Amino acid sequence: MDSISLSILLRDLPKCFAVGGLILWCIVVCLHLVAVYHAKFYLYSWRKKNKTGNLENADKEKCGITIVKTVTTYSPAVLSNLESVFKLNYPLFELMICVHDKESDVIPHIEELVKKYPHVDVKLYTGALNVGVNPKINNIMQCYNHIRYNYIWICDSNIYVNEWTLDEMASHIQPNLGMVHQLPYIAPDVTGKASCLEKIYFGTHHGKWYLIFDFFHAFCTNGMSSIINKQALDEVGGLSAFSNYIAEDYFMGKSFFDRGYKIVMSSEPAYQNTDNLSIKNFINRLTRWQKLRLTMLPFSVLEPLIECIILNIIGSFSFAYLMDQQFVYVFLKFILLWHALDEILLWLIEEKYSSLPSLFSRITMWIFREVVTYYVFVVALWDRRIHWSMGIFDLKFGGQAFIITKESNKQP
Repeated sequence: MDSISLSILLRDLPKCFAVGGLILWCIVVCLHLVAVYHAKFYLYSWRKKNKTGNLENADKEKCGITIVKTVTTYSPAVLSNLESVFKLNYPLFELMICVHDKESDVIPHIEELVKKYPHVDVKLYTGALNVGVNPKINNIMQCYNHIRYNYIWICDSNIYVNEWTLDEMASHIQPNLGMVHQLPYIAPDVTGKASCLEKIYFGTHHGKWYLIFDFFHAFCTNGMSSIINKQALDEVGGLSAFSNYIAEDYFMGKSFFDRGYKIVMSSEPAYQNTDNLSIKNFINRLTRWQKLRLTMLPFSVLEPLIECIILNIIGSFSFAYLMDQQFVYVFLKFILLWHALDEILLWLIEEKYSSLPSLFSRITMWIFREVVTYYVFVVALWDRRIHWSMGIFDLKFGGQAFIITKESNKQP
């Protein structure tokens, strides 16, 4: 390359970077709009069609479902979530409650619920097995070989369900189905600063990408609440085959996806209802998930580039350079547009605008979430250990984990 060509290349390089930066910003904003569209026309669509409670296919034969509820210790929220399952309006299900510890303080409360709802087919299992490092799978394996139906609804202790939730999820059961999963969100009745922060996260950033992946039929599965095809799972060794992974939901979803099974997102969110919400716990959870993504998905090291602040800086610099505008004004306009799209998405996921926290609280927590995500990313890069559920784990590239130390009395 001669000196003239090199000079032209160097002269045009800033413009090329600016064009690339603006294209990246436009792509992500368009994806943002896709998430808003999908939330508007898909979320709660089944509920709207059946809002009177008279199901469209009431005379259709229902598929039998085994509900597996995992529990460790007692709390009012855990008991409320568990009782909500007893109240399900679904004609054919069995409930299997798996308690991690045989001496858990939650057992007497569960026995009271069993007496209160004698019409429910329920079995209680106590004492987790040891088939791998994943404590949730160890807990479920107590009942796995006793499951009656082919479709298993694995529902964590922090999930509260409506009486029609199972009916909606079961409506997606079809030939060649691998999994029905739910968009995670926070129960409407949960209040407080930490709850507002959780709603901002699950109703904007997390909800956005979850909806985008579902819209384009790419698998993005949440293990908090999902119906699994047991026969399809047994083809690869059953639940225990995923016992050495912390993110068992991701690898189960990947297994179904790779073998051509259908993965469907429910139109009903999975409502998280817990007593231990705090900003510290929120940051710890985000850090754990970031560590998992960094080991499972190598391209996740680029995530900061598509987060709100950095991406809008890139987009604003690019637009200002190409259009000869003031960076500060462009940046403020881009940030306001981004926040407006997040507000719309949050409203759609919440369903009722009146039940959202105050605008001031939402803006404050939105700013906090957008800033703290970079701290979370740096911490996740620095420390490879996972603090989760019943202990501390060493996470290896590829997703497998090895337990370092065990802890007791932890809520999964």
